[in-house]
Amino acid sequence: MDILSIYKTLKETPSDYLAYAVLIFISVWLFREIRSTYLKNISDELVRSEKNLSIYSKAYRSICKYERMEIDLDELSIQLESLPSICSKKVFILYLDWEKDKNSTVISEMKQCIENEMNFHKSQQSSELTSWVRSDSFLDAFPNFIKKSPSKSFFWPAVYTFLILLASVFFVATTIYVSMQSTINQILFSFYIFGGVLLVVSTMSILEFILFKKIIKKLPFFISTIFFAGLNATILSFTPHFGGIIIALICVIYWYVIFKYKLIKND
Repeated sequence: MDILSIYKTLKETPSDYLAYAVLIFISVWLFREIRSTYLKNISDELVRSEKNLSIYSKAYRSICKYERMEIDLDELSIQLESLPSICSKKVFILYLDWEKDKNSTVISEMKQCIENEMNFHKSQQSSELTSWVRSDSFLDAFPNFIKKSPSKSFFWPAVYTFLILLASVFFVATTIYVSMQSTINQILFSFYIFGGVLLVVSTMSILEFILFKKIIKKLPFFISTIFFAGLNATILSFTPHFGGIIIALICVIYWYVIFKYKLIKND
């Protein structure tokens, strides 16, 4: 087959095939970029966890030595100097309280918090499938399995790519449809677009909270998320005239509950 034949074949190719080819190209490129960013974030998280675990271990060991009276208060203060640079807000508050009055009750509570932080950062280190979970709760099992499995670097980027493409197709299709409607319908569909954007962003954020174990109160979080998903699914099934506004309100209320009751980690 010569170059002229190839040119004729491409020229006679149906527009649908060309559209599919462009879609595939965009999908592969988008997946590659998302996966690259994802792997970098995972790498940065592991480096940070390793550093934090090292400092927490040193602080925990020093507190244990202090409780066994192997070191005095001055030596313990020196050993804990690097703690504020990496610790969580709760540990930091306990550290400040202890530095003020050297209360033994505070140091015991800080030791327990440091132990919890060590367990958390240790759970982030493994890059292969293990049986390690932060607790025996079933709610930890599935996210931990996905994150530790060898396919994790493909699974989550694929999910994000699918959601972005789905949102893009929905946006384009809706824009074309709205352009053929009356002014009132255009306004109503604009609300649907706005609500849809909030819904996609919320869904991706929920996946990130599960993946990176940012959930503090698991049962309230998952109950709220189930209600969130169920209500939105109901609205999308019946598509009432003001459904876009309702979806937006559901998203706002959901995030209000998440932050009001501190269901996720902010640090």
